[in-house]
Amino acid sequence: MTPQPPMTPQPPTTPQPPMTPQEPTIRLLLVHSPLVGPASWDLIAPLLAEPGREVTIPDLTSTVAPGPPWCSRQAELIARAAGGRPAVLVGHSGAGPLLAAAGAMIAQVRGYLFVDAGLPIPGQTWMDTAPPDLGAQLREMADPDGWLPPWSRWWGEEALAEILPDPGTRERFTAGCPALPPLAPRK
Repeated sequence: MTPQPPMTPQPPTTPQPPMTPQEPTIRLLLVHSPLVGPASWDLIAPLLAEPGREVTIPDLTSTVAPGPPWCSRQAELIARAAGGRPAVLVGHSGAGPLLAAAGAMIAQVRGYLFVDAGLPIPGQTWMDTAPPDLGAQLREMADPDGWLPPWSRWWGEEALAEILPDPGTRERFTAGCPALPPLAPRK
């Protein structure tokens, strides 16, 4: 017997489908509370981004100062951020009540996730649903025209440092918190 040369693998003659089909890209819309800025998602957003998943944080801060109607303006901004792609809406805190309105404007909502967030209560504002003691505290904090300080100043520096112990993170978060227009008339 004469030795035969080793066989060299040959490429297939027809293209083979990929072993794992590429899923269409889905967009996670991380929606911050309108009372704070998008920096509230800064620490988690990079951890959620991976192949096949885009992470977008729509910035709602520009929607606050013009006054009512907040919800419709905020829902429209969130919906535009989907960019025509399938989306999962992830709302934190005060963003929870906005998700259903935004989702109604998005062609393909794949899911909703409420992260320590409220649910929509038709016909009621955030101030209507806030605990009475908090409402009274906020009215006391308001300036003579009814404007509230940014959320980051509601609780004091010590309380904010407990929530955000890293000074750099706390500074970025605080810088993004808007001054808040009157949520209810002063009494």
